[in-house]
Amino acid sequence: LLRLIFDLETEGLDPTRHRIIELGVRFNRPVRTKTGLREYDQIFKLRGATKEEKDAYELELIKLMLKMIQNFKPDIITAHNGENFDWWFIIERCKQLGTTIEELSKDFFDGETVRKNNRETILKLGGEIETFYQTIVPGTIITDSLHAVRRAQALDSNMERADLKYVTKYSKIVKPNRVYMPGDKIAEVSTDLEKRYAYNDIDGDWYRYDESVPSVTTFTKGMGPKGFTMYTRNYIADGYELVTGEFIGNRYLLDDLWECDKVEHRYNGSNFLICKMLPVPFQKCCTMGTAGQWKSIMLAWSYENNLAIPMFGESKS
Repeated sequence: LLRLIFDLETEGLDPTRHRIIELGVRFNRPVRTKTGLREYDQIFKLRGATKEEKDAYELELIKLMLKMIQNFKPDIITAHNGENFDWWFIIERCKQLGTTIEELSKDFFDGETVRKNNRETILKLGGEIETFYQTIVPGTIITDSLHAVRRAQALDSNMERADLKYVTKYSKIVKPNRVYMPGDKIAEVSTDLEKRYAYNDIDGDWYRYDESVPSVTTFTKGMGPKGFTMYTRNYIADGYELVTGEFIGNRYLLDDLWECDKVEHRYNGSNFLICKMLPVPFQKCCTMGTAGQWKSIMLAWSYENNLAIPMFGESKS
């Protein structure tokens, strides 16, 4: 299967006020491009100086993603918390930019459109349920690696959280040189084109270099939401090299995409195998509960063996 993994970096969490500043895209295996068959993971950044220029370029970023779906025709598109954030953010930004995702996407899918389902979809989490509005992309399956982790979490009481950085460490699939960054500093660091950050490619550690600070290590930026502390030091340690903030930001987003790819494969791989036994779409298999899966297996077996099944009972509250 060809899986497209994407991630957005934004100025903030409110699409009525904050822009998409970066679009990261990765494929799980090599794809054919104009330069031949190659691994593909790339970051596209917002450009422009004026509001009008940024509006136009942000719209082009969204169109670029639609064009990639049109050209590469991935079997699956996934993002971590994509249903409740990334897709929602894209849809809302289209409105702020004077159009709709439906209007924007119809030229890429022969008149069909990308949209949110009007009916809520149920996500079964052990003995509990959550609901969300499923994103529909013509001819493509949409999954959310967060849903896969949440379902695994319902069965594993030792798994404390479902966020991407925690679950890759918990699952022992984290890169040894994974780059971390506080969420509230992504926009600031990623747009810094000056070489004032010392970076170690062995373990992914980095800090801001400023020879004018009075002490060897000065705490400057505070603790980020994921527990990564930013420091300023007045020396370049052994094994470190000076890079731009943009380089750090790019590595951070590319590592996010890599982790989402591996987490999706780890936790939805079993759903894909189970789906081979079920007369239901893979997209539904990724959200249904164990009881629903058994019901589908038994229904299919009954039909195959020409056995009657009970009529539906009366619906009750």
